[in-house]
Amino acid sequence: MTLKLYIAGPLFTPYHRAFHARNAARLRSEGFVCLVPHERSVARAFEWDTGTPTTPIDIFDMDYDMVAEADAIVALLDDPDISSGLACEIGLFW
Repeated sequence: MTLKLYIAGPLFTPYHRAFHARNAARLRSEGFVCLVPHERSVARAFEWDTGTPTTPIDIFDMDYDMVAEADAIVALLDDPDISSGLACEIGLFW
């Protein structure tokens, strides 16, 4: 069975997104399936160029579907503060 991992953490900066992309690539090379929010339906969930969410419910629906599909969460917890979105994703997974 191939484990599906939801890659969770803040996506506010190019650093955050690159960090998650590198980790997902590393995990994929080991055979895991990685569900990474900023790789999937970015136009639907968040317009990175403008920083404007299309709608909060779009973001929630996409994240909920991905979290529900996952077998485990890999979360970036070493930022100065845990983002509210990350806290929500952990709660949804639980």
